[in-house]
Amino acid sequence: DSMLERMFNGDLPVKRDPQGHVFIDRDGHHFAHVLCYLRDRAGWTPPSDADTLAALYNEAEYFILLGMQERIEETLRSKQ
Repeated sequence: DSMLERMFNGDLPVKRDPQGHVFIDRDGHHFAHVLCYLRDRAGWTPPSDADTLAALYNEAEYFILLGMQERIEETLRSKQ
């Protein structure tokens, strides 16, 4: 299970702001890619920039998104 799934099914504690919104303290730009991946795993295309891929790999690792990690690894291998 991904970290997000575990957060929202009650297995992990969730931080909330004063209005009750869930607070996830991660880079918003990179988190947008995480959300795109979760919305459409098959249709998500990893970016081509190596630095961005490295940062996204860290995000995928943090959120335990193994499929996203694999897609990033495949993209990095194809660049070699």
